[in-house]
Amino acid sequence: MPKLSQRTAISPIKLMVIGDSGTGKTGALESLVRAGYKLKILDFDGGLDYLQEALKDVPELLENIEYATFSNKFKTVNGRVIPKGNPKAWADGLKALESGKIPNSDPEEFWGKPEEWGEDTFLVTDSLTMASKAAMLQVLHLNGRLFEPPQIQDWGQAQGLVEGLIQWLCSEDIKCNVMVLSHINFIEMANGVMKGYPSAVGKALSTTLPRYFNTILNATTKGSGKSAKRIISPVPIQSIETKASVPVDKLPESWPIETAYAEFMLLAKGAVPNPDYKPKKNSQPSGGNKPGYGS
Repeated sequence: MPKLSQRTAISPIKLMVIGDSGTGKTGALESLVRAGYKLKILDFDGGLDYLQEALKDVPELLENIEYATFSNKFKTVNGRVIPKGNPKAWADGLKALESGKIPNSDPEEFWGKPEEWGEDTFLVTDSLTMASKAAMLQVLHLNGRLFEPPQIQDWGQAQGLVEGLIQWLCSEDIKCNVMVLSHINFIEMANGVMKGYPSAVGKALSTTLPRYFNTILNATTKGSGKSAKRIISPVPIQSIETKASVPVDKLPESWPIETAYAEFMLLAKGAVPNPDYKPKKNSQPSGGNKPGYGS
């Protein structure tokens, strides 16, 4: 029987970041790029504007970010808003991962397959919340219920799609680092306490998904008004549970949003791809001074 002393830890980082809209989950990716990581972004939110603006001082770093945006078009019919044509956002996102090709790109763009990316790369899903909505729309379309509320079997099918994606991303088949960004779904527990979980498809899946990740960080805002600071915390705050693949005695209470992800990787891995990267010490979190720091 193998001994734990002989076990090699799984090297790629698989982490989830949860936080309300506007807390800087996406904008904070800036620090990873400056630290030398490449990003491959599954963009279901269409919220990459700030990241592009934040890196304009070093335009060559923008070359290290590849993204594909997946969205559905909508129309109104009899006072209801429904997808225009087939809702393909979910299916197109999976095709991009399976084939390594960006659907509907002209000329055809190839960004490779996640199984072939190394540990200098982050595959980012932004966000799980909107990806889950896309999965539900696909299920309702296939079941002919776009004009009806989801039935119990629709919820089950959509949950299966989303959980299947997370299972694959967190499996040993994916050799690159993985980051899943999600909004927060507050759920009342059996004892009446409200707890924050990743926003996905239904309560059951929200409480299940954290099991797949060794690290869950919380993007939040500390303070209010002009003194408010956006931070990323690896420790539980109020009703939001977190965890990290780093000994607790090495973890700070929080990091400034502008350096958070890179600083976490320095702790988790001991190094980053850019050996010259130095986190800015005693700096004000960008989210506190720059409105619209990103989602």
